Amino acid sequence: MNTLATEPAGLTGYQIGTRTGLNRPTVYRMLDRLVQDGWVTAQPVEGTTSKVMNLTDLGRSKAEEVRNRPAHARQFVPRG
Repeated sequence: MNTLATEPAGLTGYQIGTRTGLNRPTVYRMLDRLVQDGWVTAQPVEGTTSKVMNLTDLGRSKAEEVRNRPAHARQFVPRG
């Protein structure tokens, strides 16, 4: 989410994977879940099969909550 938070224009799943070093299946599973939970939107890119991902207001709020936690607690994000 921090990767998306730094890009107001959004990023594709491929770009997120490249920047984070995560493999594509992991990135897309996480993004699917974030979209389902309302934290991220997925907008199709015309003429391609790609989608640009952006944080929703809820996603920005959750990303800010995580950034404000102590470092040892950042990996645990509660659902909801």
